[in-house]
Amino acid sequence: LHSWAVPTLGLKTDAIPGRLNQTTFTATRPGVYYG
Repeated sequence: LHSWAVPTLGLKTDAIPGRLNQTTFTATRPGVYYG
């Protein structure tokens, strides 16, 4: 199990081997987001 997140945008997605995930998000303000 792996995951990636961008906490500033409230976004976290888990990556499960053998499963295809798709996540879409739109940043509502310009900036640099770390995650």
